[in-house]
Amino acid sequence: MKVITVHGFNVRDGGESTIGKIEPALSERHDVCDFDYGWIGLLGVKLFGKRIARNLSKQVTVGSVGIGHSNGCMELIRACEYGAPFNHLILINPALDNDINIPINVSRVDVLHNIDDDVVTMAKWYPFSYWGDMGRVGYTGSDTRVHNHETFSLFNVSGHSAVFSRADVVVNYIDDLIVEQASIKNGR
Repeated sequence: MKVITVHGFNVRDGGESTIGKIEPALSERHDVCDFDYGWIGLLGVKLFGKRIARNLSKQVTVGSVGIGHSNGCMELIRACEYGAPFNHLILINPALDNDINIPINVSRVDVLHNIDDDVVTMAKWYPFSYWGDMGRVGYTGSDTRVHNHETFSLFNVSGHSAVFSRADVVVNYIDDLIVEQASIKNGR
């Protein structure tokens, strides 16, 4: 299974201290592609976000899984709007509106969130963007393709990037979600 990971916007290490912590174990099970768009800062989200999503959409093959953290989740949603044929998205502490419309081509979305994600609480005040507090409250819309997973009850971690402190456990949980969705897609 092709898995594309996308880091948040305020990282200077290509996501190594966040989403990069789950990539080695995922790579043992899947074809993992790290989509590194570099450090762009807050203004860069506004100036370069659409270009980043268009570039990301060109990397996606039919049936791929996208795993994003924070702003990376917004880039995944935008990439789908530009035609990226993701089958499954896994959004970790997404900086997204909590009731965002999910692109129709995506079969399933899993949202990992927790009430102590204060970073995305501030994100909801960023004007004219997709940003919001989904990483704190989960998805609150009515789309049945979206499934919430509260990280404190699952992994005993809370905060914006806290799941990566339990990368060994989290990666197994994520892999189970990928395998489950692939089984459903393949009619098993």
